[in-house]
Amino acid sequence: MAHVLLSYPNDLRANQPSNHALDRGRQEKDMSKESLPWDEAALKRLEAIPAFVRGMAKSKIEKAAQAAGETRVTAEFMDANKAKLMG
Repeated sequence: MAHVLLSYPNDLRANQPSNHALDRGRQEKDMSKESLPWDEAALKRLEAIPAFVRGMAKSKIEKAAQAAGETRVTAEFMDANKAKLMG
């Protein structure tokens, strides 16, 4: 069975919001370029997270801290929100 590749003129696609997962990820990354400062104890905990998921964990922790109105990621914040962060 032959596959058909549909393409759209660039001028039509440029004005359309993208629903592609990679584009959504880039948009989210652009919106959250600024990361929060971390205290030493929180950084030590972050370093204990396996490297292959550390970036995702850091992002999730920072988003939760920002949503909670925190200006810094602390070990206390991580403790208080552990259930939310792990789920």
